[in-house]
Amino acid sequence: MSSASPSPGPYSFSDTQPVIKDPAIASLLGSVSELMKNRLPYTAGTLELSPSAFTIYYEDKDTGVVRSIKTLEASDEDLERLTNACDEATFGRGDEDVLDKAYRTAGKLDATHFSTPLVPERSELAKIVNDFMLEGKYHKREVEMELYKLNIYGKGSFFKSHVDTPRSERMFGSLVLAFPTPHQGGELVLRPSGGTEYIFDSGSALVPGKPRVGYAAFFSDVEHEVLPVTEGHRITLTYNLYYGEPERKAITPESVTARMSECKSLLTGILRSKKVLPRGGLLCFGMKHAYPVSVGQRNESLRKAHRVLKGADQLLYVALNQLHLQTNVQLLYRPRYADDEFAAACGLSSRIIDMECREDDDSDSVVLRREGTLSTEDLSRKKVLWVTPPTGLTSIKYAFGQPWGNEISHGHIYADLCLVSRIRPYAERIKDLPDQKRKRDADDDPDSASKRSKSEASEASEGGVAGDAEARRGDEDEEEDKSEEEDSDEEDSDEY
Repeated sequence: MSSASPSPGPYSFSDTQPVIKDPAIASLLGSVSELMKNRLPYTAGTLELSPSAFTIYYEDKDTGVVRSIKTLEASDEDLERLTNACDEATFGRGDEDVLDKAYRTAGKLDATHFSTPLVPERSELAKIVNDFMLEGKYHKREVEMELYKLNIYGKGSFFKSHVDTPRSERMFGSLVLAFPTPHQGGELVLRPSGGTEYIFDSGSALVPGKPRVGYAAFFSDVEHEVLPVTEGHRITLTYNLYYGEPERKAITPESVTARMSECKSLLTGILRSKKVLPRGGLLCFGMKHAYPVSVGQRNESLRKAHRVLKGADQLLYVALNQLHLQTNVQLLYRPRYADDEFAAACGLSSRIIDMECREDDDSDSVVLRREGTLSTEDLSRKKVLWVTPPTGLTSIKYAFGQPWGNEISHGHIYADLCLVSRIRPYAERIKDLPDQKRKRDADDDPDSASKRSKSEASEASEGGVAGDAEARRGDEDEEEDKSEEEDSDEEDSDEY
């Protein structure tokens, strides 16, 4: 009677580790391990923003007049007007909003009574919150930031220790932004459960007049307090942080299915041709729709442009990706003077090119040749094929200054959005085309292989002469293919 061998126990990483005898080293290793496991439940710092983000528009509750305050240069009179426009700040206790000056003294405006051009999602703040606070399955989800209220803390104002009340199941924390108005005191104290207290002093971290905001984002269960302001005015915006809705599977309407199939079939035909970019290159498509590109956030808009494609552009993007083609949105620059064929046809770039990075005598095309996609990917102009021409529907105008003698010459250049797919050499891409995959699957099927062998044997016995002729033609085709490959090594053809 055979005895069952014991099942192996769970794999232990410690079994493969060297024995650490030095207690100091062992302690350091343990500390690093614990540090990596315990992510901070908050993140804080300062961030530079556009000067236009520092203006606040609000309604004077006495006169109904809409006023504004520029926090980069606010006078005492401006600050007093804003204070007078505010209501006394309450706080949540259970299901009620409570006014208790022994617990909190500050002014507040609800989001419906003021506006600001500061949109944190259009800055690095969303990325900061995502990168430094979220992990696991939540790290891949978008963060929604809902403007909640404005608070102004004058001399003597404070807010005792408290925990925020989540306003929905998706709310996970708060974001507080502090403007660079001169103030002392008013430190934000964060006290995570079981963690070390952290103090963020926006009055010291910010320089009055400099376009930087202080930020502190923290989870809803982090206890926090605003210490008394001893001088000046502390102005803050508070945002509720929500997990974005989980990504839903894209739904393809039935009316689009036929066009999608046709589009993929046509693209497959292009890829199957040996005469189209035989050594690989770029397939380019002009956009059929116009798209907004945020001023000051153009590189970010460019990276996310594929998420907002419409109609034929979306259909084409999906079809290209289903054919396993690496596709992204790029810019086609149009020089002021198309002084050579290269710049006129191929000023492609996946990022915004700094046109001021030029020598005195550099033309637009010289900069594009040096900084654009063709240069960075080491491609010749003949490795670019425009399937549909650029339309100019989304045209971005860039202004720049360039040195000219002892003066600065100001100019501009236009760029159009387009779709660009990277195509592998013919011998590589042909293997991944749909019918080629089916053929390989059939080759792997024993029954199919047996039937094919019998069929081939029958054909050979019935037509020996025809078979010999076919073989000769096959040899000729092989020689022709070799000749084509040799020609393509010398120079890619302009004719497709």
